[in-house]
Amino acid sequence: MKTKIAFIGYSLFAGGAEANIINILPYLTSNGFDPELLLFKNINEYKFQYTKRLKKMHIYSLLNTQRKFSFIERPLMILGLIINAFRKIKKENYKVLVALVEYDPFFLTIFFSVILRKKGILIVGDNLAEDLKRKPLVTRYLYALLFNLSFKLADKIICVSKGLGKNLQDNFHIPKHKIHIIYNGVNVKAIKNKAKTKLSEKYERFMRNHDVIVMLSRLVPKKGHTFVLNTLPSIITLFPRIKLYIIGQGSQYKLLKEKVKHLHLQNYVVFHGFEKTNPYKYIQKARLFLFSSVYEGFGNVLIEAMACGTPVISTNCQYGPKEILLNSKYGILTPSFAENKKAGDYLVNAVQSLLLAKNRRSHYKQMGLKRANDFTATTMSQGYYKVISELLDHEKKD
Repeated sequence: MKTKIAFIGYSLFAGGAEANIINILPYLTSNGFDPELLLFKNINEYKFQYTKRLKKMHIYSLLNTQRKFSFIERPLMILGLIINAFRKIKKENYKVLVALVEYDPFFLTIFFSVILRKKGILIVGDNLAEDLKRKPLVTRYLYALLFNLSFKLADKIICVSKGLGKNLQDNFHIPKHKIHIIYNGVNVKAIKNKAKTKLSEKYERFMRNHDVIVMLSRLVPKKGHTFVLNTLPSIITLFPRIKLYIIGQGSQYKLLKEKVKHLHLQNYVVFHGFEKTNPYKYIQKARLFLFSSVYEGFGNVLIEAMACGTPVISTNCQYGPKEILLNSKYGILTPSFAENKKAGDYLVNAVQSLLLAKNRRSHYKQMGLKRANDFTATTMSQGYYKVISELLDHEKKD
């Protein structure tokens, strides 16, 4: 009989952690486990991109809704979530509970792993120490307390980069033996195939007639779009045919649109919105890919862009890009906007160096394609399989 495992998260929003689990679950299923996704809400932004794979996965919505809850409704929502999770975990008798993302899934996972005597694993994919700095004072200390308790009670903690693992040790005083580093991975072959998809005549002409810089991410403060927009006028001065093509949606959409208008950049910035099926066909046709995060845990889209054969420029934010690009060996690293006042100047120089030198773009294209093969979904999944197997083997010995 296969060992049952529950992966707990908010929903299948379009994000790195969610894409990872869609790749990990089939591998675990093929290698002796019976994994299931327990999601707070039944939101699935990957249903068109991974249709066949998702149909084979066991996905359960604890609240069976997509709507937002008001502040007044939130206590009842939390109570319902706890009751439904308790019933589901008790009924299925999962041996291991794994939190996909930080905050509420962490706390719920640890709570039930303790009271129901399950093994608990936490996946850390974001720079929590940096994230907490941006919270109101009272909220910051409350979350810090909950995270410290969660890390203490967890059996294993998986970090998606070495820098993030070191950060956790320093800020949350976690024993080194408890932390396992597993880099995120992508389905390189599938991305390459999707990247070859022909664009419509309209988009083919657009890509051909302009120097297109493409970005792919959620439109949220940590992704650094505002800094890029502030820098864009200097780039336009050098390259009048430039177009910044932003793929994604998020809370900052209106703010960014207003900033574009304020800076008179309407003719140079295109908001594509969320791409349901295949963002890679746009990335592959662009001159270069830009990753501008203020802080991160890893940076999956850098791997995806390199797999498309598109040269990448990334801010050297904490953490992820430096480990992926290895000090500009596989793509160009520029200083973080959060740490260097002249980061915009460095970004302009990096864009100039790629757009003016076809040989340099070709070099980074080939190096990127080579580097992408170091971060496959299979390698990532093998890492998760090993951590879970070792945890269960240790339990048997006890």
